[in-house]
Amino acid sequence: GGLPPVIAAIRDANVETARMACCALANLCEVVENTALIMDHNPVPALMEVLVGHAPLVQCEAARAMGNLAANIEYGDEILRAGAQRYLMIMLRSEEERCQRMAAMALCNLASNLQNQPKMIAAGILEPVVGE
Repeated sequence: GGLPPVIAAIRDANVETARMACCALANLCEVVENTALIMDHNPVPALMEVLVGHAPLVQCEAARAMGNLAANIEYGDEILRAGAQRYLMIMLRSEEERCQRMAAMALCNLASNLQNQPKMIAAGILEPVVGE
């Protein structure tokens, strides 16, 4: 299938290649029926890697993909267990407004599951959201 090369391209050193791979994954995640197949290919580690370690254009699309995956209530816990919340919280302080917005959207989708909320609070979600 085409998913393994797309997920591998998320880590590409070329900004445009990585951005387009994240964008493709984010777009595919908008269709609920696609998310199970996508999650079977474990995209979360690759997305987390570029959330803070790549150019802002890539970060924004990676956060959008993470948010679209998190919109499916079945995968929020898996995303939290992987540690994505920490990276999304860092992105809330990005100088790029779009990165802030995409990170906030992903966190919002994660928090829409009541079972995730205590874990998110324990991991410090309130400080960057309501602090400062």
